[in-house]
Amino acid sequence: MGEYNERAEEDARETVSYFIDEIVQEIIERENAGTAELQINDLSDSYHHENHVDKSYSLKKAAELLDDLSDYEETDSGLWEGQEPRDAISTMAAFTYGNAVLRKFNDLVEDIYNAINDAVSAESLVWEHGDEPNGLTYEEHDAWVVMEKNWQAKLEKQVKEIVLVAAGIKKAPRIPPGKKEWRPPEE
Repeated sequence: MGEYNERAEEDARETVSYFIDEIVQEIIERENAGTAELQINDLSDSYHHENHVDKSYSLKKAAELLDDLSDYEETDSGLWEGQEPRDAISTMAAFTYGNAVLRKFNDLVEDIYNAINDAVSAESLVWEHGDEPNGLTYEEHDAWVVMEKNWQAKLEKQVKEIVLVAAGIKKAPRIPPGKKEWRPPEE
């Protein structure tokens, strides 16, 4: 893997980090709405262009980038139509780099989606807390509201942790030595 490929992967992870709160909220909202598919791949076109596409490259750097990221090559010649040859190659390289970051970001989104589904399947992530019971006194209602806020904060923290680990931004928590998976006693 070349230098530009590694940079594109890092920029995709940085995009997840930049939008972590929005990603967590969308995951929770979509799950609560019963939506099966996560759609967080178009969070901010302006962020993507400002940070990944709006760049210029020397002829040598553009050639290195295009060679390294040939799987993501931009082919829409209308993007550089009318430009001088060197500028056209720089523009092609910039859009190729943007394509690479976006595809790698979308791959991370898929990894995040799979990790969330795995956590739900393993019942380590509980979406439903329940509706507020009827007939509560004011004190019971206030306690229920506090409990609901605490549950929501815990859910957001769990989802955020899963997103960060799935995107490769944070390492998965290690099981402490001596802690083992529970198994029934053998007879």
